[in-house]
Amino acid sequence: MEPHLQKVTKGTSDIRDGDLVPQRLTGEGMVNPLAVEVERPRLNCSESMSLLASGPGAGDVRPLALRIMPVGDSITVGYTDNPDWNVPFEFGYRSGLYSRLKNSGCPFQFVGTSGEPWEPWDKHHGDPSRGGAVRPALDLRDLGQDHHEGYSGKDIAYIHSIITNRIAVNRPDVILLMIGINGINASSPTQLSQLVGTIVDFAPKVHLVVAQITPYRTYNADLFNYNTAIHDTLVPNFAAKGARISAVDLYTPFLADSADPMSIGSGLHANEINHPSAVLYDKMAQAWFESIMQLGLRKGENYG
Repeated sequence: MEPHLQKVTKGTSDIRDGDLVPQRLTGEGMVNPLAVEVERPRLNCSESMSLLASGPGAGDVRPLALRIMPVGDSITVGYTDNPDWNVPFEFGYRSGLYSRLKNSGCPFQFVGTSGEPWEPWDKHHGDPSRGGAVRPALDLRDLGQDHHEGYSGKDIAYIHSIITNRIAVNRPDVILLMIGINGINASSPTQLSQLVGTIVDFAPKVHLVVAQITPYRTYNADLFNYNTAIHDTLVPNFAAKGARISAVDLYTPFLADSADPMSIGSGLHANEINHPSAVLYDKMAQAWFESIMQLGLRKGENYG
């Protein structure tokens, strides 16, 4: 089957890197586009160059990019030691993930509509640019890739309240879900299961990668049990029912001893509470990258 090529157009978002403009759906009559059979190829990054157009007008088209929607809280945004911002803002794991995906040759586009300007540029938690004097080393805004669904301070219930709308608007192929640290308690696994159930029912063709979330600076039993439930119960149960779901471990990189869940290393949190350091954000990027590569996305298959 020949690859589906999408003509480059301009819209409400200024997309440069992938030349792909997110389709925004509005109005009370919003429908789920993922419920409609749309021929959309899976992509194998090693094959991506073969998808480039050739012949007359080839410069006007691009391979259909893999649409990746990061979903979560302040850690998805990439907060550091706000509101002081002595630790520079570098988009958290998203910059490292961008670089890895770009180097792999895989056409992709981060998608999300968490507000314009997106957090943290709304300055609700201090000014990461320090009056415009500081810019990230790799500025995803310049590349049209600063799109996400990260919301500082929000919990599972909040993400559950918006998720179907955000899926319909952003039409992701892959969702990177990292949520739960805010308000973590014994009932959090049940809340997450309900959220995941909503996602897989609403968008069964989307691949959902669920993170075993990063730790607080000190050990939290509810958080560890939450991660255990993700790995041992939630993901296997949904996968057994046919859901496109997998897990990624973002907890273990913080441990001095991988066999000891209480051995959370020192100096690994930018704010000494919950926001990762630059080094740990990069390790998270690697984990996310490997989880995406393991999906086996290939052209020629109906996906998303």
